Amino acid sequence: MKYTQLIFLVIVLLPARGADIIKYAELENKNGRYYMRKSGELFSGYVTGNPTGKMQKGQREGLWTERYNNGQVFWEGTYKEGEIHGLWLEYHSNGNLFARGNYVDGIKDRVWQYFGKSTKLIAEEEYRDGRLIRTDIIPSSGPR
Repeated sequence: MKYTQLIFLVIVLLPARGADIIKYAELENKNGRYYMRKSGELFSGYVTGNPTGKMQKGQREGLWTERYNNGQVFWEGTYKEGEIHGLWLEYHSNGNLFARGNYVDGIKDRVWQYFGKSTKLIAEEEYRDGRLIRTDIIPSSGPR
């Protein structure tokens, strides 16, 4: 998995000339903006470590991914101006999908689905304008 991240950096990220790269642990979150610990300046560039992604003027931007210690993806989703925006996916530590849903400007929107470790659908929620308007628990027909 570490080699996959390295290859991603070399092929996709490094060609962007002048882009800074920093480890996530070297950033400090102050009120939703990320600053470099050493200089205190807002960070713009690529973030390695866990999670990984891109920052613009101290805010998460584009695709971000966080992983479990075993290397499996924990969550992945896109950000727009520091807010979660678009498809959001969360996974069980075995790599199977746990949750799938959509955000609009940091607010849950539309139908969210939740799955057991064996990939069976166990629940659905529906959101409208950030408000939960429906919850359906799917009856179990054996192990999940």
